[in-house]
Amino acid sequence: MAIKNPRDKAVDKYRQEQYERIQPYVLKGKKSVYKQVADAKGVSLNQYIEDLLDADAVKNEFEEEIRRINGGKLTRERKDIIK
Repeated sequence: MAIKNPRDKAVDKYRQEQYERIQPYVLKGKKSVYKQVADAKGVSLNQYIEDLLDADAVKNEFEEEIRRINGGKLTRERKDIIK
């Protein structure tokens, strides 16, 4: 196992404190389609998925909670995704 430098350790610690992982499983071939859609919108696949999840949460009356977690705003306030 490689020894991590202090910067990498700090980044890992920050990510563990600030983020949670979600690992969805999709049928083979779908990931590349989703990646193409995200690229066309100018965002990463991760951001695209998060935007869609936030949009669904807002539609289901969780906007206040999403805004609280995101520091008072919806994820990127993307009007083309969040409707």
